[in-house]
Amino acid sequence: MEGSRNQPSTGWASWIAFAGLMMMLIGVFDIIAGLAAVFSDTNIWFKGGEVVVFDFTTWGIIAIIFGLLLIGTGWGIINGSGWARGVAIVLVFLNAAAHVVNFPAHELWSFLVIVIDVFILFALTARWHNAQEAL
Repeated sequence: MEGSRNQPSTGWASWIAFAGLMMMLIGVFDIIAGLAAVFSDTNIWFKGGEVVVFDFTTWGIIAIIFGLLLIGTGWGIINGSGWARGVAIVLVFLNAAAHVVNFPAHELWSFLVIVIDVFILFALTARWHNAQEAL
């Protein structure tokens, strides 16, 4: 019983694994959205009487690159790479900010992604030292 108190809890390590997997999943979704934007010549959103026209080829390329970065960083988080935590926090924060901007066009999808981003940020920041010991 005495030795069990000195061993790190794996609960927080599970949160880190969850964060890495969710980052990879969001990265895949960003790539799919990016490919859809690249292969769409024009795209017009009608929302509440407003028309939003945007160069979706450029946005699609940015989304694909960002998705690849999320996947790579998520893989780094799962493998316990030291560089991945800081990069992941920045990428997930930027992803949430991008979906705040995109909120008027896709309310439900943006809301879901922002919620997942908040969970990822929680996993990467709360009790990081405890999780790192268990990894």
